[in-house]
Amino acid sequence: MERNVKNIPETASAPAPASGKSHRSPGAKVILIQISACALILAAALLLHFMGGPVYETVRDWYHEISQQSLVAEEEWEKAAEAAGAQLISRITGE
Repeated sequence: MERNVKNIPETASAPAPASGKSHRSPGAKVILIQISACALILAAALLLHFMGGPVYETVRDWYHEISQQSLVAEEEWEKAAEAAGAQLISRITGE
């Protein structure tokens, strides 16, 4: 059985990395940074949790306060969007 081998010029092949370094895409670098940041935050959270005491209580209370503020802001945003929509409709209809 014979193989058909085509002669491919060397210039058509993909160039090898010059210094042996791998070339990562910018998206891969962003993901690596995000994973590193998440790992650091997780490590800090676990450290605070296992330390316990007033530092953990303070951080936990702060987090709960901030999370409640974001929920309130979302409700206020919905009200503002409804009011803006009503104003826009009244201007369009001329009422």
